[in-house]
Amino acid sequence: LRHGLSAAQPDADSVPAEVLGLAGRLCGRAQAGFAGLNAAESELYLVRIQMIKQRVLEAAVKRVEAEIKQNQPLGSDEVIARALIECADELLKLDGYERKARSRRKTAFRALYE
Repeated sequence: LRHGLSAAQPDADSVPAEVLGLAGRLCGRAQAGFAGLNAAESELYLVRIQMIKQRVLEAAVKRVEAEIKQNQPLGSDEVIARALIECADELLKLDGYERKARSRRKTAFRALYE
């Protein structure tokens, strides 16, 4: 398990405070209904995926920079290119999660504001 994105969702009875807070702000009231909770949950899931993608790329950049220090210096564009090549498979997997999350968020916000 690398990122936990495909793990089972927590029990519906135990909604994290972060989701409740965002749902309340989205709905403009303290008690958000199902649509508000779904929209907040989908937004936070998308943010989580983007943070994981950022960490994967940052780790790849650090590995490439460490390798370069032992050899010859490269420009920042080359470092990023090599890092992207190194972590391309993982980023592609995360892109799939992100596409699904964006679709879910779109549906959730559409339901919230209808």
